Amino acid sequence: MRLAIIIAFFACTVQGAQNYTQTARESFLNQSLEAFSKATLKNTQDLLAVLDFNEKQKCRSFFGSTTLKCLQKVAESYCQTGTPDCRLIWDLAATNKINENSFTTREERFHISENTDNYPVALAKALRLKYAQLTTRFLLATKKTCNENDNSCLAQQINQYCTKNADNLRLPWQACTSAIIWYRGISAAK
Repeated sequence: MRLAIIIAFFACTVQGAQNYTQTARESFLNQSLEAFSKATLKNTQDLLAVLDFNEKQKCRSFFGSTTLKCLQKVAESYCQTGTPDCRLIWDLAATNKINENSFTTREERFHISENTDNYPVALAKALRLKYAQLTTRFLLATKKTCNENDNSCLAQQINQYCTKNADNLRLPWQACTSAIIWYRGISAAK
């Protein structure tokens, strides 16, 4: 059920694409990489703070679909005044938020809560490490080398890697791709 919701959420953002084809996926990934290349670290952190607040307060629900609908409404409002790429970055952040439990086990989250005074900061650090590990595995497994600014090539490689390996990693394709793009974007943001 959760995977179906995430797939529907991602599919809606690909400009209403009816067919979730390889070309549509790679186009969305390319657009996301482009958006992050223009984003500032402050704008991305501000967006993440708004998303986190709304996910915990306004949009909290037992039902994932209700949470996603609420976050989509918040995104529409928040991104009206932001950059044209705001919605792409929001979708990546929301996908990562929805998939946090795919990257950290219940035991890891318990361990973090027992050993820190600031759980959200410690969880964010643990997730960043998980995203870094996934990105490293992606880079080591990729046979084709893309130029640093060739987002189209990189989008193709990310799509191929996550399509091939997401099941083995016990991750939805969306979690795999958004984590890699998010880590790359945050690491390069100014």
